[in-house]
Amino acid sequence: MHFRLYAERPWVHDVLKPFATYHALHLLSNADVFVRLNSQWTKTVLEMAAAQAPVWVLQELRKLVAIDARWAQQLATTAATAAPQAVLSHVEVLLSINAEWAQGLLRQAIYLSPQAAARALSRDLTSTRRQELFVAAVLTDPRWIAGLSLSAQASDQALLATLEHVKAPPIQTLRQVIQSNYPEETKARMAVFVWDIAQGQLTLEEAAHLSSHTHTYLHALVSRKLADQHGVAAAIETALQEETLTLIELLNSLFDRPDAVRFQAVAGLAARELYMLITYGDAEIFTSSYRGLFERLLARMRQEGLTGDQLLAQVRELHLRVFMKSAAVFNTLQAFLATVPAPVARWTLLTQCVSDLARPQDLPAQAMLAAELLAAPLDTQSLHLLRDTLKVEYARAAQEQHRPAMVIYGLLIAQLVQRQEAGLTDTALLAMAAPYRSALPDRTRIPLERLFADGTGVQWHFFYNDDDGQQSFHSFVAQYQRSSAWQIEQHGTFIRIVSQPPGRRIEIYANLFTEDIQGPSDIEDVFRARRLSPGVIVHRGHSPYVERTLAKVPATTALVFLGNCGGFTLLDAVLSKAPDTHLITTKGIGSITVNDPLLKALNDSLLRGTDLSWSSFWKQITPQLVRNPRFADYVPPDKNAGIIFLRAYRSLLGETRSLP
Repeated sequence: MHFRLYAERPWVHDVLKPFATYHALHLLSNADVFVRLNSQWTKTVLEMAAAQAPVWVLQELRKLVAIDARWAQQLATTAATAAPQAVLSHVEVLLSINAEWAQGLLRQAIYLSPQAAARALSRDLTSTRRQELFVAAVLTDPRWIAGLSLSAQASDQALLATLEHVKAPPIQTLRQVIQSNYPEETKARMAVFVWDIAQGQLTLEEAAHLSSHTHTYLHALVSRKLADQHGVAAAIETALQEETLTLIELLNSLFDRPDAVRFQAVAGLAARELYMLITYGDAEIFTSSYRGLFERLLARMRQEGLTGDQLLAQVRELHLRVFMKSAAVFNTLQAFLATVPAPVARWTLLTQCVSDLARPQDLPAQAMLAAELLAAPLDTQSLHLLRDTLKVEYARAAQEQHRPAMVIYGLLIAQLVQRQEAGLTDTALLAMAAPYRSALPDRTRIPLERLFADGTGVQWHFFYNDDDGQQSFHSFVAQYQRSSAWQIEQHGTFIRIVSQPPGRRIEIYANLFTEDIQGPSDIEDVFRARRLSPGVIVHRGHSPYVERTLAKVPATTALVFLGNCGGFTLLDAVLSKAPDTHLITTKGIGSITVNDPLLKALNDSLLRGTDLSWSSFWKQITPQLVRNPRFADYVPPDKNAGIIFLRAYRSLLGETRSLP
């Protein structure tokens, strides 16, 4: 074989990639055979195969080490990142290859999957190394271990029994906590403090006191988190995530109660604790919950005599990008920046949000936050400042030939150009954006031809047989019964609602709410017979039914509307089905009183308008819905910047050879 003659040719990668992907398992399991034919070819295809079968890399690691030990360790490191739990099945093999390197992989797996790690390691504690790893796994999530005392499963009781044979002081302290007479919830909270108790910094009684009330417990967690300069206290981090999420869910659930009742649970919290609630609860927080917390944060800062930069210093700028992004998205950024006296300090906060994005370990997540910030309402001065920072960062990445950084900043610049293109004259900025714009779909408007084939727009609305689905169906139909511009036809298991001439035509197909799936099946039969493909998919009903709706989404769908609660969390799932679709969701409670008028206004706009501009449409319907507190939680397609950025970033990572 003369592979070395062609190895550097650009077309070689394109030829080998499909072969290596399809035969990944065969190539990895027979690596020792292929290497005898040609070492360079074998290593090239195995690197491609490894991306498809990370678990198999760990399974065949001894064979790969025999080819090239350092190269094999690099493959295994990448595989462990993709499949961390799989690492736990190969503890002895990893330790025998390179103990120091293996410890790093295993501790990363423990951090990501502590419960699975504790179970896997507890089966064999004969070696000192395995015992140390088991202790690390248990202490990463001790609350979970403490909770096993209520389980009747034999495997859980066996795991608890294992603790008796581990002499590490924190483990024996954890046993004391579990066997104590405190309430179960208190014991679970106390488990987080076993290191402090074992080292004599807390007594068992003091830990119980800290754990007996939400405020004292949260205060203790925040204090320890901020004192953890090196981020090694995984148990504190996990507990803080769980506790803040519990509080956020409580605030969300009280959305219809007076503020004095709704926010009673956070009354008396310090400014830094309110900051932690906002940042740790970002993914789940409703708009109204955020606004209530932010108002209380500003009030608490005034009581404590804190400026904005002093608060951020207190919290060590933890999750700064999350905080600033949320402030921008919820239109409170200027209110927070007003608490920072020095203009230079205000500018620095903004530029920090888009600087050094390629350096954190959680690179994609940090870049997504920057993308969401750029899509939020920002004043002209802030946009100019961010634009100039992005240009500097892109130029630096290009000079260093740092490909991931170039992709990140190229996409962010492309996003900014997409947002401001009409008034842009900065040729340097446009040139930087040019190679990346095709990867970043324009979600600011939908061309009408995507929604109307031959002058007809087909929509498919899904209803389910629960209380919400039934109410939604009757309310939905009533919207169109009241209008002479629409005709409703009964077809047994479904209805068809058709707009009347003149002009373009909309056909809405909606199943009756029944236990079976006959309605959607009959609608599919109509689509097949008439060779129709719905351009709009609408889900109505509770969240458990969403998967049924998503299973029916065609890849060509132009618009998906999720009317269920918390549909914002399903962005990636929808875009996996229909990569070019526009998506309307809610971060809070899905409501009939928003869904129906919004969808009706959307259809009326489509029938009389030109291309659908989301910013224009949202301005048009805001006066009609602004008094409805639920409307603030609805997210139009042009505000889904984070997930759109992430998908573009992923798609470009494998294509950087074609970029400048």
